[in-house]
Amino acid sequence: MMIARVFLALAALLTLTLLLGCTGGGGGGVSITITPSTTTIACSQSLPFTAIVTGAVNTDVLWRVVGVGTSGSASITQAGVFSSAFVGRYRVIATSVADPSKSAAAEVTTVQAPFLTVTPNTVTIGVGDTTTFTATLVGLPDPRVVWTVTGGTISTTGANTATYTAPTTTGAYQVVAASAVDSTITATVQVLVKPRVTVSATSATLTIGDTLHLTAQTLGGANPAVTWSVLEPGYASTLSHVTNAAADFTAPTTPGTYHILATSAADSTVVTTIVITIQAGSAQGTIQ
Repeated sequence: MMIARVFLALAALLTLTLLLGCTGGGGGGVSITITPSTTTIACSQSLPFTAIVTGAVNTDVLWRVVGVGTSGSASITQAGVFSSAFVGRYRVIATSVADPSKSAAAEVTTVQAPFLTVTPNTVTIGVGDTTTFTATLVGLPDPRVVWTVTGGTISTTGANTATYTAPTTTGAYQVVAASAVDSTITATVQVLVKPRVTVSATSATLTIGDTLHLTAQTLGGANPAVTWSVLEPGYASTLSHVTNAAADFTAPTTPGTYHILATSAADSTVVTTIVITIQAGSAQGTIQ
């Protein structure tokens, strides 16, 4: 009989122990450790945290994040992955599911990562033409940049501005800006250099009946020829003596603004426009 009583007491104690373990009971024994405990990352980076729970069968945690003296916001997934697009300090908190009174916290600081941008970020220009680039470098105490090119030339014109001159050969080139103190921080601009059509005049004012003699050529292409056209419908006949390098435009009888197009025969996307203003009055004849 005594043996039976002892057996029953041990069985009851074992059952109670199992029940407490399954429910996370004995909550005073639950502890949580978060890694990393303190860290710094760049804005927009993500950082996985790990929570180790001891003293409970259920080792799951609930994650949350709060700002520490910052107006920025942050988020953390229930897998423990933290992210924020804002500079600031944040406290990452893991709370035991088995015992919600038990939690642990880690601190993460987000900082502005150094980055470099160049505007414009893509450029299409003609051979020999120039354009200006501006670089903006943030996140470093020294904002200066160094410029390099794979074709053409570039010269510094300001603190972080530079003038690029395209080569005389068409093709795709790169303009690269790099931090003067950290050459791994770069920004690259793709530059497409195309043929360029030059014309003898880009604008003119004529009176009705005047004739303007125009010349043009394509630079940088295999074919220097151009084709001629009038943008306004119905005025093609105003062009005469047309060749692949010249044309005569005779002012129509209707005053207004007209546009003569000189298009590269090598690349039909390359067009130079001549703006002609026609006014009433006595014709002066042919204007060279």
